[in-house]
Amino acid sequence: LKANIPEVEAVLNTDRSLVCDGKRGLLTRLLQVMKKEPAESSFRFWQARAVESFLRGTTSYADQMFLLKRGLLEHILYCIVDSECKSRDVLQSYFDLLGELMKFNVDAFKRFNKYINTDAKFQVFLKQINSSLVDSNMLVRCVTLSLDRFENQVDMKVAEVLSECRLLAYISQVPTQMSFLFRLINIIHVQTLTQENVSCLNTSLVILMLARRKERLPLYLRLLQRMEHSKKYPGFLLNNFHNLLRFWQQHYLHKDKDSTCLENSSCISFSYWKETVSILLNPDRQSPSALVSYIEEPYMDIDRDFTEE
Repeated sequence: LKANIPEVEAVLNTDRSLVCDGKRGLLTRLLQVMKKEPAESSFRFWQARAVESFLRGTTSYADQMFLLKRGLLEHILYCIVDSECKSRDVLQSYFDLLGELMKFNVDAFKRFNKYINTDAKFQVFLKQINSSLVDSNMLVRCVTLSLDRFENQVDMKVAEVLSECRLLAYISQVPTQMSFLFRLINIIHVQTLTQENVSCLNTSLVILMLARRKERLPLYLRLLQRMEHSKKYPGFLLNNFHNLLRFWQQHYLHKDKDSTCLENSSCISFSYWKETVSILLNPDRQSPSALVSYIEEPYMDIDRDFTEE
């Protein structure tokens, strides 16, 4: 769990004339300014994006701890739960930043549980997440990935967090995961995909990839089919998901930079992403892990042509 940081040549060769004067560096000063901004300030959005870009990519425990020790997690939770902030842009930037700050970090989840220490606070937090999954899905993804890693570790500190943290307990429930999965797929369509909402597709894939690791992919697909039927629209969700995955193949199999970002941010090899998508798109209706096995013939609509804009 601790950082193992080799000396980095880029740091050793830094032009010291560009370094901030005094005891506080640029990142610390940025955090100080951000905490003083009014709740609805548009500057909060850009400040949070700047800090998130510092964290984004391969997770660094040391970078996370640097920010955690300066009270960033508590400040974000205050803004999400306790402040009067209603700005969707600001909230989205804070959800994204919170996800990067907490991802795979046991200490962060302990701090989260200490701040969100009542059911009332937790319900407010969940209400903010559920009010717009386009805004909060990256946090959902990071918590889901963290839960999977923690469940596969043998460590007393991790076991304690797993047993106590409200957020991890909530995400671990299959009904919760299915609710997120259903809504993530339902709010996007190939024709309306943007740089902003395509992350919903990747978050839905993360949930299914982790289910596949546990040999539960057929169960999740069967549950999606049942949820479709309960809404009285059989086939509408799985047909849409099939088209989205075909788009995913067109987009990510030809863009090395985007595929590398997926791999680095999730710590799941891109080959596993590709394999999972191929399994889901398998045309064999006898395959228990293929989408077509769960779409009844009268409702099948997966051959529609589309082109990537």
